[in-house]
Amino acid sequence: MKKTFDKSLKLDKPLTDMGRRLLDVSLASALAPLSLAASTLAAFTLLANGRFDLLEEGRRIGLDGQPFRQLRLKTPLAPHKFKRLCEVLKRVHAYDAPMIFNVLKGEMAFVGPEPISLNEAEELKEHELLRFSVRPGLTDTYKLRKRMNIAFESRSVLERAYIARRSVKKDMAIIARTVPTLILGRQAPVYADSFVLRDVKIDNMTMREVIDRLIKLSAEGRHHVAFVNAHCFNVYSDDEEYGYILKRTDLTLPDGFGIKLAGIMIGAEVRENVNGTDLFPRLCRACVLNGKSIFLLGAAPGIAAKVREKMLEIYPDLSIVGAEHGYFEEGSPDERDLIARINERRPDFLLVAMGVPRQEKWIDAHLHELSVGVAMGVGGLFDFYSGRIPRAPLWMRELGLEWTWRLAQEPQRMFRRYIFGNPRFMFDVWRWYYGQARTQLINRFDDIDLPLNMYREEMEFQLRRVLWWIATDGSLKLKRFIDVAASSVGLLALSPLFLATAAAIKIEDPSGPVFYAQERVGLHGKMFRMYKFRSMVKDADRLRAQLMEQNESGAGVLFKMKNDPRVTRVGKFIRKYSIDELPQIYNVLKGDMSIVGPRPHLVSEMEQYGVKERDRLEVTPGLTCLWQVGGRSMLDFNQQVNLDKRYIQNQSLWGDVKLILKTIPVVLSGSGAY
Repeated sequence: MKKTFDKSLKLDKPLTDMGRRLLDVSLASALAPLSLAASTLAAFTLLANGRFDLLEEGRRIGLDGQPFRQLRLKTPLAPHKFKRLCEVLKRVHAYDAPMIFNVLKGEMAFVGPEPISLNEAEELKEHELLRFSVRPGLTDTYKLRKRMNIAFESRSVLERAYIARRSVKKDMAIIARTVPTLILGRQAPVYADSFVLRDVKIDNMTMREVIDRLIKLSAEGRHHVAFVNAHCFNVYSDDEEYGYILKRTDLTLPDGFGIKLAGIMIGAEVRENVNGTDLFPRLCRACVLNGKSIFLLGAAPGIAAKVREKMLEIYPDLSIVGAEHGYFEEGSPDERDLIARINERRPDFLLVAMGVPRQEKWIDAHLHELSVGVAMGVGGLFDFYSGRIPRAPLWMRELGLEWTWRLAQEPQRMFRRYIFGNPRFMFDVWRWYYGQARTQLINRFDDIDLPLNMYREEMEFQLRRVLWWIATDGSLKLKRFIDVAASSVGLLALSPLFLATAAAIKIEDPSGPVFYAQERVGLHGKMFRMYKFRSMVKDADRLRAQLMEQNESGAGVLFKMKNDPRVTRVGKFIRKYSIDELPQIYNVLKGDMSIVGPRPHLVSEMEQYGVKERDRLEVTPGLTCLWQVGGRSMLDFNQQVNLDKRYIQNQSLWGDVKLILKTIPVVLSGSGAY
């Protein structure tokens, strides 16, 4: 490097950096198997597409300006095999997975400035060399915000802010926010200058480009600029006049997370979320630098005036030539007087906050008679900057969750817009996009006789396939997924109880084992070893034969005694609250059992089954079922069989959830157990 990093610039945080390194090593070690699997799958797609030079040569500059080789797989540019898999792997950055091993080696961190090449390092300015005081990272604040289209500050500004305030807690927060955003940004996105969404042309620009464009438009005079979000398109569906106006605006800007998701759906990456709330202070700064003026119009009486006061505190040289409320009748003398006042002051920017679609309709109706440079509808912007409604915290915006904050602030007004409106918008975009693709296909092959209802029939067929899969194999796979997830969490969460139970068993009877394993009959008669905490004396199985005459079960298949002499003191307690059954969570994880299903029985019991009882072997046995919540040991064998058959005939995922919820109070009460 021609430029060397001056270590005197290094911010001294040795304990913080040690903690961050410990976090990196721990997390990288845990993720190494997953990284290896992702890398193997990504390498397979490269080989399948004829790429045999897998690794990308990347010499990067790291901590203290030291060079290192960045481990990363090449990305297939135009794959002809496994296209969808390649796209998914790109979305989740699987081709970057080998960099986990750079983290283990200490050349990179999970969080830190993006690694750069030698040529890029030589072009850095003096104040930007501070980035070499920490290890380069897999992610950072800039990359996170870039994925969410809100990286309005420069990379160097965000890097310096991170380095000055770095901590283990901040690193963990950035990693946690990065994970859900991985699929929301491609590795090397290709941006178009504009794209069409439901017949509306959207200008795809960065915030800085928009500000420059607005300053130029303001010098030309009488331009209409609009922001569009998911709600705007829903209004457009019900209001043709508003839709017609959106198609005629001079600049239409993407606003909100919904537009980003729609862009992903149709293959159009959004450059930045150019919303009015983030644009406003930047526009004010540009107006100060370029000698431009602003007129605020809209919201309730007094709100615009408060916005004016607050912005003048921040930008004392800002020219806000008017602040008027939006409560006037259209066509009234008050409206004519308002237009006259606007024209008298000739603002460069007229910001209209009347809500969608009124603000766009008002601008469209009066733009020809207004002496303004640019008129734009800004929705609820004045409410935020007046302080009437607080804006969502930055971490929520980085996750695309600002709408949940708005919903919490104004639930009555926003519930319908977000809970019903957002899914409606995505469905309308999907229907428009695939309908458009079909139309293009028909236009291209117009000599082929395609029935008009072919598209609908195909969709109905695919829907029936999905519903059939859900009703058959899909529900079983989903149930197995729930079993694995719940048993994994359960084993971890209940580990202290496992240790306490094991200790109690050993204290009472040191010579006996903690666990008791027994052969049980599972799905389709398959044998498996079921595990329990030992609740009886060591030779309990031998003593059972001597106690058969005292069997209290209503039928001869099961053996039940309320005061079984073989049960230990600890055993009575753990049996009452079903603690002895907890090791069967391991059986669930293995797949021998499920969380919900008929209880597994002994081989000796199964040998006494009749034809109707053997139906119980058609499903995976479980930890709980209907008779577990309907009487437990107080029910005789025939009652248990009838309840198990009722479950098998009516089983569903929702039914399983209800059974699990019913099991919890029954277990805690200890009723019916002995």
